[in-house]
Amino acid sequence: WLLSADVKYVDWANADGYKDFDWESQTVFGLGVQNKTTEKLTLRAGWNYGKSPVKEHEGFNAGGATSIQGTPMSEFGYEYFRVIGFPGVTEHHVTLGAGYEFSPKFALNLGYKKALAKTIKETDSSGAVTLESELSEDAYDIGLTFKF
Repeated sequence: WLLSADVKYVDWANADGYKDFDWESQTVFGLGVQNKTTEKLTLRAGWNYGKSPVKEHEGFNAGGATSIQGTPMSEFGYEYFRVIGFPGVTEHHVTLGAGYEFSPKFALNLGYKKALAKTIKETDSSGAVTLESELSEDAYDIGLTFKF
């Protein structure tokens, strides 16, 4: 058995591209477990959590103007991109994996990641415009290992 825990700090608030869209920095917590089930088979599972870095701008001015790095744009366009176009709001991720060693020099690894659904919703100051987006993700990995 192998158990692991991880804590990391992601400084989105000062990262180029992310600070322009008012992301907060976040602390991400992770746990993992691995079991060498047989001489050839290894099973893995994990989970991590990080509070959504995307700030909600409830009461934004849909008719107003803003700018990003000196480029003018409507406040509606800015919020639309943040909420609909780039809603990095998922908080919980679950992973599963397996590895099989065919020989001491060759192995196959498979993995699956599920980012659990999370919603962001903002309404402008007039109450007439609401932007809402839900994000969930699935990812599959395959890896071949060749040892020389």
